[in-house]
Amino acid sequence: MQSFLVVGNKDKVKEKILNIVTTRKVDKFDTQILEFEKQMGIPDVRLIQKSIYLKPFKSEEKAVVLFSFEGLTIEAQNALLKILEEPPENTIIMIGTSVLDDILPTIISRCIVINEKNETDNDENTKSAEKIIALKSSPIGDRLKLAQDLSKEKGSALKFLETSIYGLNEMLLNDVENDKKTRDIKKDLEIMQEYYNSIKNTNVNLRLALENLFLSII
Repeated sequence: MQSFLVVGNKDKVKEKILNIVTTRKVDKFDTQILEFEKQMGIPDVRLIQKSIYLKPFKSEEKAVVLFSFEGLTIEAQNALLKILEEPPENTIIMIGTSVLDDILPTIISRCIVINEKNETDNDENTKSAEKIIALKSSPIGDRLKLAQDLSKEKGSALKFLETSIYGLNEMLLNDVENDKKTRDIKKDLEIMQEYYNSIKNTNVNLRLALENLFLSII
């Protein structure tokens, strides 16, 4: 996956994204940074489309960084989705924003999501992700018990899934050199994001959905 969505405090988001650029060894000549002072719209996406397919000049890959702390219009997100569905080779796309709730699920599902809100949030993300990892080696009874407990309140279930997704995304970012672990985490993320979107946006039976989700993680 070549796209990142970093959410949180403006300064922390900028710092995190620039750290990713440095870690990936992308030269400044191959880094395009666009910061929008108002909602990102269709004209802004068209500007990106004109340059995103250029090849890197000095590095093995190039970075396109979009700081949109005032949000993105729905039309802009739909246009941006086409780029995220088939990103150019040797290109990483990074979107910095303050609020995740305004981002379409289809955008979220195509990005590594990193939560940079605060240390307490990050601790909760890590704990939730570790619980999901532990679940992979747990007996069926433990999986069904967790589904039963979480199904008592939809908001709590969504919060657990959201923090798990954040935490797994962070693990994915930190373990880029471990191919097997990366593949396993990516697979878990795809499953969890699918169920998260279904639970959040439809009237699916909560307990049944959670049971199916936790039984699918192997």
